[in-house]
Amino acid sequence: MPCHSIKEYSALYEESAKNSIYRSVPLLEEEWKIVSDSSGYLPEENSVTVTTGISQLRTRTLEIFEHIHLSDDIRYKKGFILNAGISIWAIDFVPKQAKDHTQYLAIGGYNSTKEHYMIDEDTQTDKRYNVVQLWSFSSSPEQMKQNPKLEMCILHEYGAISDLKWAPFNAYDEKKLGIAAVLFVDGSIRILVVPHPKFMHGQEKTVKETMFLKLEASRLLLNMPKMKASCIAWGGYGRLAYGTTSGSVVVWDILGSLLQDKPKIIASIPRVSQLPIRCISWSSLFNKNLLLTSDLDGNILVHDLSDPFMTYKVFRRRTAFTCISGTGHNSGFLFSEADGMVRRNFGYDTKKSLNLTAHNGHVWAISVSPHHGIMASVSSNGNAMVKMFASDEVELTGRHKNLEYTLYRLMFDNDTQTFRYVDGIKPSVRHFCFLFCL
Repeated sequence: MPCHSIKEYSALYEESAKNSIYRSVPLLEEEWKIVSDSSGYLPEENSVTVTTGISQLRTRTLEIFEHIHLSDDIRYKKGFILNAGISIWAIDFVPKQAKDHTQYLAIGGYNSTKEHYMIDEDTQTDKRYNVVQLWSFSSSPEQMKQNPKLEMCILHEYGAISDLKWAPFNAYDEKKLGIAAVLFVDGSIRILVVPHPKFMHGQEKTVKETMFLKLEASRLLLNMPKMKASCIAWGGYGRLAYGTTSGSVVVWDILGSLLQDKPKIIASIPRVSQLPIRCISWSSLFNKNLLLTSDLDGNILVHDLSDPFMTYKVFRRRTAFTCISGTGHNSGFLFSEADGMVRRNFGYDTKKSLNLTAHNGHVWAISVSPHHGIMASVSSNGNAMVKMFASDEVELTGRHKNLEYTLYRLMFDNDTQTFRYVDGIKPSVRHFCFLFCL
């Protein structure tokens, strides 16, 4: 695969964002309907108790859709705590250029913590009412005290959401916010061309605090006979890949499908694993052929779409839930271990890796910045951590002492039913060490 420096990869990303291939995809207004009645779709009224602060603690109760300014309790801390009122399974910022300082965040999941479904289980008709929340924030340093706003609620009848990811780069314009792939608990994937809240407000000609938008029809429905999706990953060149509960991998040409209004498959690779695919990732947004997957047996596999039926097994870890992420700019990948450690493997044909972050809990997700050699990971013990894993100036090895930053820790006291937001955690130095995975 072609390798880039971090600076080159960042420049490629910026250029692709300026000349996005999704700009030609139109918004169809008949797919959306502005409604005033949201009963049955929104979560029930609920509240959470949150304690914040470092030296001086403060406890408050947040009702549904309310928020806390972290700067009220922690000096210089820029951020918010939101009560979305749901069990969150999907969260993703809309990719857009910084022409203005408004950023949009999509949140989806289960309407309550009492809902429980098996993966690929179809829900009852009366349980399919659900919502995707779209929040707006100001990223301007001068407007950090500006309140976050629940701009729009997308009401739908497709059930609880397992994952939601926006198409990379951006499809943002005056009419549309972006293009989203939404994975539902029944294993189906729907592609939505989401309208811009300001455009829809202009159509209604009234100003409401929150707009309720009913999804009348999705642009595309991606499904295959006897294949239920378990994870999704956007790639470059208008591609979307997903793993299935039957251990298969499917790659779709989303851009071509949207322009021709007909789903187009690039590759369907059956039975790459005997167990469901746990996680899927592209090695790079600018490599249209190289895919990584992990399954519930702990195998990490590499797939080359130029020869899709020759799956290569890198190694097997002793855990059923392995998160993976391509580095983007270079070869190798990041992966999680059973002990909560995140590591970087240096290549696809080697088993040499470096320790990065240590969570002491199950790692839920790993993400990599396209502009820096920095990774972020979150885990079940409430930790959100970042660490540099690559640099253009020096090749990081086991001898380097690199700072590991804990952005925050969110803990829950079951006795008092109170969340505790912990901040001010000092960076720690964790020695890199080489591991040879067997």
